This record gives sequence, structure tokens and C-alpha cells, in this order.
Amino acid sequence: EIKTLLDDLPPEASVSITSPSALARELFTHGGAGTLVRRGEHILKVTQKADLDRGKIERLLEDSFEKPLRPGWWERLDLTAAFVSESHRAAALVTTVNDVAYLDKFAIHESARGEGLARTLWDHLIADFPRLFWRSRIENSFNAFYLREAEGSVKRERWMIFWIGESDFARIGEVVEHLASLPANFEENNA
Repeated sequence: EIKTLLDDLPPEASVSITSPSALARELFTHGGAGTLVRRGEHILKVTQKADLDRGKIERLLEDSFEKPLRPGWWERLDLTAAFVSESHRAAALVTTVNDVAYLDKFAIHESARGEGLARTLWDHLIADFPRLFWRSRIENSFNAFYLREAEGSVKRERWMIFWIGESDFARIGEVVEHLASLPANFEENNA
């Protein structure tokens, strides 16, 4: 019955199962008080930048990071692979830096947070890239997730740099220093 109901609703719709006494908590808190059911999404793998919807990807990134991308970002993006949810509410963009896979962007739209879409996207990413480096601003609230998933991490100036699948410390040091020196892809907030 729930599937039939969800099939006729927009992708972001959900069904909640809860008791009448817990309805307010279910509707008005993040923790809820029942069972939330949403339609699952397929994760698409794309290896050609031309096959991505540039507008949707840029909107997802700017909405998720709450900052505008720097001019020319799309032109500089040398895509190795992208994992994108069918609704474009989640994406992981992988490039190659110093001959290693580099997770350039991992974005989950606010409307998709708490659905398990980040986990699904991450699992697809790691299945294809078991050796991976990525970085995140030190203040990024998603770092708790990254710390659970990474085999190692280090702080460099304003960045946390993470990795999995690499055990050569000399190689790790070389890649970490290079990633720390890369410019940011988003405009800086001057507030």
C-alpha cells in the first residue's frame, strides 16, 4: 500500500507511520517518532562530463555548500567518474590527482538528508574506488561521517584530508600536501 501511494507522489514525498499521540513529534522534529518511508533512488554512474546535466550538478553543489562555485569550475573539472542520484539530490564527483582517485565533491541536498541517500551514494563510490583521497573544510559538519569512513586523516591549514586504501606513508604525505595546496572551488564568504 505504501509503495502504491508513493508511486503517485513526487520523488521527495514520504509516508510516515506513527501513533496519534506521537504525530506532533513526528511532524515537527528531526528525530521523529515513527517510521518514515521514502521511495528509493537509483544511483547512476557517469564517466563522461558531457553526460552530466551541468545546471543540475552546479545547483546541487551550490545549494548543498551554500556558496557559489568559482567561475570556470565546470571547465576545470577533469571528471574521472560521477555518481548521481536519479533526482540529482546527491552526487559524488571523482577526479584524478597525482595518479590517485580524488573525491572532488560529495553533495547531498538538504531535502535528502536523513534518508540514507548519503550512505547509498558512498557505498557505490567506494565499490568503484576502494583507494580514494578527499578533503573537507575543518568546520564541515559532515566530517564526523568522513572520520568514520576513512582509514586515515590529517589536518592541513583549513582542510581535513582523508583517505582509504592507501598504506604507503610516503605516498600519503605526498598526496596530502598536494591536496592541501589546491585552491578552493567555491567563492569565499566575506561575511
